[in-house]
Amino acid sequence: MLKRYLLGLALIGATASLVACTTTSKHADNGNQSSREIASEHNGVIGYAGRNGYAGGDGYAGSGGQNQVINVSDGKSLTLSAVGGDASNGGNGQNGENASDCSQPVNIMRDVVGAPGGNGGPGGMGGTGGHGGDSTIYYTSDAQLRNVFINAAGGRGGIAGNPAGGGQGCRCERYSWRVEHQECPPAPKPVPGKPTPPAPPCRTVLVEFRCSNGRPGGIPINASSNGLDGAPGQVVIIKSAKELPADAPSDSIDVANVNSAQSNLLMNNFATATGMIGKLQGGSVVQDEYQYFTRTIRKTVTYKWSAETQPGDFAGQHINVYMDTDGTVTASAPVGQAMLADINVTNTATGAVVEILHAANSNTFFNFDGEIIGDGAGTELVLTDKSGVGSFVGTDFNLNIRSGGGFIGFIMVGRYNGRVDPQFITPSSNTDASGRKVNTLTIAIGKLPGIKAKKLWANKKIKIATTITRTLGGQALSQTLPIERRRE
Repeated sequence: MLKRYLLGLALIGATASLVACTTTSKHADNGNQSSREIASEHNGVIGYAGRNGYAGGDGYAGSGGQNQVINVSDGKSLTLSAVGGDASNGGNGQNGENASDCSQPVNIMRDVVGAPGGNGGPGGMGGTGGHGGDSTIYYTSDAQLRNVFINAAGGRGGIAGNPAGGGQGCRCERYSWRVEHQECPPAPKPVPGKPTPPAPPCRTVLVEFRCSNGRPGGIPINASSNGLDGAPGQVVIIKSAKELPADAPSDSIDVANVNSAQSNLLMNNFATATGMIGKLQGGSVVQDEYQYFTRTIRKTVTYKWSAETQPGDFAGQHINVYMDTDGTVTASAPVGQAMLADINVTNTATGAVVEILHAANSNTFFNFDGEIIGDGAGTELVLTDKSGVGSFVGTDFNLNIRSGGGFIGFIMVGRYNGRVDPQFITPSSNTDASGRKVNTLTIAIGKLPGIKAKKLWANKKIKIATTITRTLGGQALSQTLPIERRRE
């Protein structure tokens, strides 16, 4: 086999004179060769592969059954239909295409194989059946429930589409053939001083080549699945002849109106149990698990402003309140608004008091100027805080310090993360020309743990990326202030 393969390669690259002396075997039909020159062959493959078939489309889900609210406290009998819609079936896959241009060249000097057929497309998934509709029943006795028949069955799932068959590959018109080839040994090399010996005679050899049929396209192995049936509807029962008031578990107030605002919160509570099928008229189709009403919680929320600033400074900002299922009221300033606040809530049996302890406008949090003074262990970062926020706002620093420049370039001299210990900060304050309070924080950079003070060279640049994080009411905002001392 190896010898035949090597001979085939040699024949492909043969010169024109070698091809001229090649003749076909007795099995070749030379009379048909001119009409077969258009036969398709490329890189040992006859024809072109068939295209794969398209997958079938997935089925559509069924529509859900209609939700209904009924009142049977008057003892009347009722029949309800809340059946979910059936889903549609998945589409069938498309057959793979047959290979094309399968004409086999005559006496080609290599083994060939037919092009494969295209794979069949998979079937589409069956759609999911629609869920049965939910029912809410007002009643005053269990006997009234037994007069109610409900069919809230889920819709049927769709059937998966069928996978399609593969296309046919190119088939061989001749499975083997032989080609005559003149095999001439190389002429002997001339030896100086000696006569050149005659060239050895050539000999005729027959090289056999073969054709293999192209494989047919495959059928998808992973079959699509049928759609799931929809779940039956669920029932909620409320032992009352009157309709429940609408839930109102949350509220949002404008801070400008905080001193006069009041929020009336309400929540209807429910519990879960099993055995609903046994409570209804026989033959009803619903989920056996159901919900039943337990109680209505009402709370009145009032507000108290105890912050240093005035509510009118925060007009358009809001405070949100929410009541949980156990009646506990919580409050917060919405994330993303300018006002940040520290809020305390005092809950009582029938109400709650929301007290705003501190409030600040985050748009003014980062009005800082910075300056680097000193060298070595005496290097200090002086930050001037013009924001005017009170001490109730938490402040942390993250410092990234480099020193150097010039020929040697900048090098890292240390990193300090977290809140700077008060022992390294010297605070002071005064008022500016407009009477606004200005705080100054002097941080002893050269004495901070982890800082290589000796690298804070005199007459060299120092760069400090100061990330300031301010926190209030559980919300944190950060900004990085680049500070540089230019000295050479």
